[in-house]
Amino acid sequence: MSLQETAPFFSVIIPTYNRSKAVVKAIESVLKQTYTNFELLVIDDGSTDDTSIVMKTLSEQDSRIVYVFQENQERSAARNNGVALAKGEFICFLDSDDALLPNHLLELAKAIDSKNKATALYHVNGELRNAEKATQITFPEHVANENKLEYVLSTAIIPTSFVCISKEILEKHRFNTDLHVGEDRELWSRIVTEYPIILSNQQTVVQYDLGDRTVDISNLKTAKENLRTTQLILKHLKTDLPRRLQRQMLSSAYFKLAQSYDANNKFATSMGFTLRAIITHQNEYTPSLIIFLIKTSSLGFLLPARFK
Repeated sequence: MSLQETAPFFSVIIPTYNRSKAVVKAIESVLKQTYTNFELLVIDDGSTDDTSIVMKTLSEQDSRIVYVFQENQERSAARNNGVALAKGEFICFLDSDDALLPNHLLELAKAIDSKNKATALYHVNGELRNAEKATQITFPEHVANENKLEYVLSTAIIPTSFVCISKEILEKHRFNTDLHVGEDRELWSRIVTEYPIILSNQQTVVQYDLGDRTVDISNLKTAKENLRTTQLILKHLKTDLPRRLQRQMLSSAYFKLAQSYDANNKFATSMGFTLRAIITHQNEYTPSLIIFLIKTSSLGFLLPARFK
């Protein structure tokens, strides 16, 4: 494969909603790519701020930018809409509050070329940045080679901005628009039952923690949606997953719900879900579950200070 071609090789899809300032930084990170054979689709999911004005200016300045406005349907529908419009052979996703390093598409092109353009789910490493520090996000490649489902469901929770997928796959498998938490994980699980997963060890994506990401332990709705997504994955893939992994996934979802109830001062319900997490995990529960159970019970005073 030639690394530079006349038609778009990559389609980069950015779903956005009321983030006009953040999305400009995301767009700029795409436009600064050293590999230039791409198109950029910005799917506006019904923004009510000045996103449309900002995007009109940007799209007039660079013909590679395609701006599409849709009525609010949430991010999965926006991504699916982008896939339907994409002209690229490989499709990359970027959240509107994240950014690509300049070599992102080039490193993906090299990885795709090294595999003879294999139809697959490709992904990279990256880092998470907040106001205080930057944390590397890396994935154990050997696990993906041994058990792809365990890799995407347990070992490596791969952010959407880290992936690049053959369009052929996404024409068959789309994001489930009924899911609002973990919809990417659910899609990856369907994809890897049929196609390979290929990791590029390059760190080329930056996730920014702006304090408004969906992972919020006090958000009961998010915790409940996480359990629903987990249950759906287990229902669809039950025969493909080892019992150990099924117990681990369900126990983890119960535990997150227990922590959320605890953060909302609903201690009895929290204790109930903690017990369910322990029972579900059977003899494989971790000490953190026991500590949390004691902490949320009337026996919390027995814990050493370092656990409180």
